[in-house]
Amino acid sequence: MSRHWAVILAGGDGVRLRSMPRTIAGDDRPKQFCALVSEEALLTETRRRAALAVPAHRTLVVVNRAHERFYTPLLADVRTRLVVAQPENRGTAPAILYALLVLAARQAASDTVALYPSDHFVSDDAAFTGQIEEAFAGAARRPDLVTLLGIAPDGAEPG
Repeated sequence: MSRHWAVILAGGDGVRLRSMPRTIAGDDRPKQFCALVSEEALLTETRRRAALAVPAHRTLVVVNRAHERFYTPLLADVRTRLVVAQPENRGTAPAILYALLVLAARQAASDTVALYPSDHFVSDDAAFTGQIEEAFAGAARRPDLVTLLGIAPDGAEPG
C-alpha cells in the first residue's frame, strides 16, 4: 500500500507581483503570505486544500528563513518537524529536492508525494482534490513515472 505525503512549497520571494501584496498588506511579504482573493492567506488556503487529500500530519511546508515573520503566525499550529526551512530561496527545484530528501531521511522514500505551490488560486477545491486523488491512483499503477497535473491556458502569459 502506498502512503501519501503533501509538500507545500512556500519559500518563494514573490518578486513579479510584489506591488500587489504591498498594496494589500502594507509590506513586502511574498504573495503566499497575503490574503489576495479571500480573507485568508494563500498559504492557509493551500494547507486546507492539501488536507482534503493528505492528512495534515503527513504534510511538509517548505519555507524560506528570510520570511519567518510572515510564516510563523500562519504555521503556529504545525508541528516543527513538518516545517522545512531553507536557508534561502534557490528556486522551486531545490525546494522540491530538499523536501524529498527530508522525506527519504524519514523512511518515506517510497511514498507518493503531491506538490502544492502555495501561491496559486484554485476556485474549486473539490474538483482539484479529485484530480489529486486520480493522480495518486495513477502513480500507484505506474510508480516508475512522474505524474504532472496542469491546466490548459486560456491565453498567453508573457510575464
